[in-house]
Amino acid sequence: MINGVLGNLVEFSGDLFTLGELQAKLAATEVRSCLQQAVWPTVMIGTACVIALGSLPVVLFGLAEWLARAAGITHASALLLTGLGAVVIAAILIGVAVPMLRRSFAHFQYTRDEFTRNVAWIKTVLTHSGGSSTRR
Repeated sequence: MINGVLGNLVEFSGDLFTLGELQAKLAATEVRSCLQQAVWPTVMIGTACVIALGSLPVVLFGLAEWLARAAGITHASALLLTGLGAVVIAAILIGVAVPMLRRSFAHFQYTRDEFTRNVAWIKTVLTHSGGSSTRR
């Protein structure tokens, strides 16, 4: 009886290690997938930041100058309005990219589901292993 219990324990331990290895491989696969989908939103956010920061001093100053002449307002008012417009455009780009970035991390659902199934299997084996050894 002790040899049978010990054998079952060794077999169960081997199964646990195999499950752990498979769980780790699944997580690694999902991380790779997640990172692949995060590339473009990250590039978009980076591009938006570069555009917002790099173009403000030159393009926006020219636009403000035009606005001041066309609307007959002061240079300070024209600069302020132009700067606020640029910030709104950058915020829109980031607002579009952030939800895409969040969706890229949803892949870990497969790992969570598989882990839940593995834990349920372990509980089932532990629950029924005691009953099967007493029947012998």
